[in-house]
Amino acid sequence: MSGLVGYLVLFVLIGVGFIFIHLVIGKLVRPARPDAEKMTIYECGEPTIGSAWIQFDLRFYVVALLFVIFDVEVAFFFPWAVVFGQSNSLAHVATPQSDAARLEYIKQLKSLVPAKMRTKGQEDIVALENATDLLQEAMKRQTSPGESHGNSSPSGKKSAPARPGAKVRKPKARS
Repeated sequence: MSGLVGYLVLFVLIGVGFIFIHLVIGKLVRPARPDAEKMTIYECGEPTIGSAWIQFDLRFYVVALLFVIFDVEVAFFFPWAVVFGQSNSLAHVATPQSDAARLEYIKQLKSLVPAKMRTKGQEDIVALENATDLLQEAMKRQTSPGESHGNSSPSGKKSAPARPGAKVRKPKARS
C-alpha cells in the first residue's frame, strides 16, 4: 500500500470515527421522553390530510433545482468580483493627454489581468512594450545634451548616421 493510499484510508477512518463518536455521545446525553403528541407526524405545523404517497408536480422540483443552481452560482461571483473589482476605478480616470500618462494608464489596465490569465497575444504585447521602453531609453541616452549627433567626417562636418544595410555613396570629384 502506497503512502498516499494509507493517508486516504486514515483520513476516512478518522472522519467516520469522528461522526460515530458524536452520534453516540448525543444519544447518551440527550433526554428521551417520548409523548403521544411528540410522536405525531409534523408537516409545517398543519395536520396531514390524506396519504403522503401522492405524485407531486415536477414544476416544484424544477423551481427548487433552479434556485439551488443560481444560489450556488452567486458564490462563484465573489472571486470574480475581487479580481475585477478594481476596474471600476479606471472608469473615473480622465482621458490621458500625454504619452507618459497613456503609458501609465495602459500599465494600470494590464495590472487588472492576472499574469496566469494572460493570453499569448497579451504576453507578446507586453514583450513588445518592454522592448519599446528599452529602445526609448537608448534613444534618450544617445540624444542627451553634450553628445554629438551623427558621424563626424575627417573635415569636421557632420554627416547623417548610417542605416544598417544602406549603400554608402562616394562623393563625386568636382572638376
